[in-house]
Order: sequence, then C-alpha cells, then structure tokens
Amino acid sequence: MKTALFWVIQKNIIPEWHPRNLLECFRICFETLINYVYHGVCPNFFIPENNMFFGKVYGNIQHNLYQQLISLKRIWPSCLLLSQEMEKKLHKYSNCPIPVNCQVIRPIPEFDREFFFEIFSYTFYQIKIIFDPIKSLQTLEQILENETLTKYQKTFMQVYVSDILRILAFETASCCANASNKTKYFFEMRSDEMLRLSRKFGFLSTPLYVALFLYKTNRYLKAVEVLECLKIKMSKKSVMYRYTTDDSAYEEAVEELPWSIRLNRNVVADIVLDSDLDYLSELSLEQEVSKNFMPAIGIPPYVMLYFLLVLCYRRVNARKAQEALDDLFIFLHNDEEEYVLSEFRNISWQILGICQELTDHKEAALVSYKKAVEEEKQVNKISEAAIKRIDRIQSGQ
Repeated sequence: MKTALFWVIQKNIIPEWHPRNLLECFRICFETLINYVYHGVCPNFFIPENNMFFGKVYGNIQHNLYQQLISLKRIWPSCLLLSQEMEKKLHKYSNCPIPVNCQVIRPIPEFDREFFFEIFSYTFYQIKIIFDPIKSLQTLEQILENETLTKYQKTFMQVYVSDILRILAFETASCCANASNKTKYFFEMRSDEMLRLSRKFGFLSTPLYVALFLYKTNRYLKAVEVLECLKIKMSKKSVMYRYTTDDSAYEEAVEELPWSIRLNRNVVADIVLDSDLDYLSELSLEQEVSKNFMPAIGIPPYVMLYFLLVLCYRRVNARKAQEALDDLFIFLHNDEEEYVLSEFRNISWQILGICQELTDHKEAALVSYKKAVEEEKQVNKISEAAIKRIDRIQSGQ
C-alpha cells in the first residue's frame, strides 16, 4: 500500500494533496492497488524491475484478493466505514461526508462479469477439498428452505448444486468400473440424470461435462450432437467468458432475464477436472502428475470443446477429426489471451499436443509439448507430464 502511494505521488496523478481531498486521494491509491493485483505486478518504487508480488500474489491467491478488493470498490466510499478506526480518522481529518448505503448504478455486463467470476472463483478447486458432496447436498437442502435468501445467494446456490451433481455423477460412474454390464448400465443412467440436472442449473458451458461423460461411456455420436449444438451457442456475440464479451450484445440479450437464466444461457466457465476422479484416459497422466500440487486441472472451455470434438470424431469420422484439430490449432495460435489466459496456456498446448499425437502428427505434437513446458505462468503443474510425453515420442514408444 505504501508502494502504491509512492507511485501515485511520483506520477502526479493528484494535483493537490490536502485533507479536503482525502477521499479522492485514497480512492486513486486504492484503485492503483487493485490494478497491481489484477496484473499480478507491483513494481518496487526504488527498483521498478523488481515485482513485489513475485511468488506471493498469483493463481488462486491473486484471484481471491482481487475479488475481495473489487467487492469493497463496489460499495465505495461507504466501505471505509467497515473499519471503526478508519471512520474515526476520516471524520477527524476530512470535512467530506461519507454517504452510507449509497447505490451505485453499474452497467449490466460489468456487474455480471464480476459477480459470476466471484461465484466461479469460490467453487473452482474448492468443492472437493472443503466439502463432502453428499453432506453438502443435505446442507444445501436445509439452506434453500430458508425463504430469506437473497437473489445473490440463490444464484450462488444454483451453481454450487450444479458442481456437486457433476462430481457425484462421475463418482457414481467410477464406483462400478469392475461391475457387471447390468450394474454399469444402472449407474450410468443415474449419472446421466445427475448430469442432466447439473446442466439445467449450471453455466452455458456445463454440457461439456455431459459430452465428456458420453465420450467416456462410448456414446460418441450423442456426444458429437451435444458438442456441435454447444459450439454454435458458445460462438454467439452475447456470450460472456471471464472478462471477454461484447458488452452491448450481452446487455441486449440478458437485460430482462434473472441471473439464474443469464448464467445458463450466456456465461461460459472454465472446465474443472478433479484430480482424484477418472474423467479422460487421454488426460490421466496430467491428472496424476498435477494432483501433488493442485486438487484439480483447469481447462479453458473453448479448448475443451475442440478437444472433445477431436476425440469423438476420431472414433466415427477421421475427416471431421482433422477439421476439429485444425480449428484447435488455429484457435490457440490466434488467441491473444482473450479465451486462453496465460495461466492456462500450458494445459492448452498440452491438449493440442495430445490431439496431434493421437492423429499421428508426432513432430507437431513435440512442438506443442515443448511449448507447454516453456509457459511461465502455470496454474496447472503439468510440466512433468509434458516432458514424459516428449521422451516417449523421441524414444519411439
């Protein structure tokens, strides 16, 4: 905070430092700090090339801190009254009245972007760590009986239920791996039903889990139907992914809709593959390597869409599989961190390499695996898996 203050003074952003300008001075320093957290870079005042956040503010810590700061900014300046000590000092040094319970009208896309990302940030990586899915459902049932829930809480509960159902569906399927065909079919139907409900409550991208499960259970044509339909929906201008969207198209599409429907029709979220669940044999090496560092692998939804198209079409239509692989190649090489953030580029290159290797483009796969190793910001710790795949190709195995 002191560093942010120094830089604001150095850059002459504020024309006059005076007690009567205290709130404005504080606001600019606070927004400078938020900007540092958003980019993960806080330059040392005396040695600017030294990033004071290096090794400290990154990944989940960075995302969570950013969301906390944004939630305070959202109720500026009344958020200052949350601290009794701050309140005393403000009244002592400033004659500016602080409005309480002030309502700030913000553009729909801006608010939704932060609200939905805050929901996703909480559930990403955390459900399997903190909660037992069955107990969570029982607790949620009791919570939802409470008629005093706000619309914010109800929307969060909706996404939370969707994630729990998704986890239970894959856990149920894993339990009967060595069972008879009749038992497998029974549990498969139960998983299908849970994924159907998860799809109903979740984000627009939640059907990717449905397609993943259909592929896992050898129903390739059905999986392709889901994926091709989803591909059209996810390509619309009115779709929001993290901080990327056409604001005017989004606002026009969702203006009269409640949040529960907005997230189901217009918001895509990253795909989370929990490390202790069997999702895809093609990614089992990556899950095994990363689970010592992270409880799940995060994959950009558009990368997952093309990945599953390659896998499914590879079983039923070789020409279509090559087209999907070409689409993934072009998508990754043309993206400028809009749909594939820097921290997810390693797993994205890795997936491209896997697709290339499966379709006998081994030299191209080597290039992709090497790019996965070279990526600096890595949420998914999969470098060891990339190196093993490189060694396997080079040894001719």
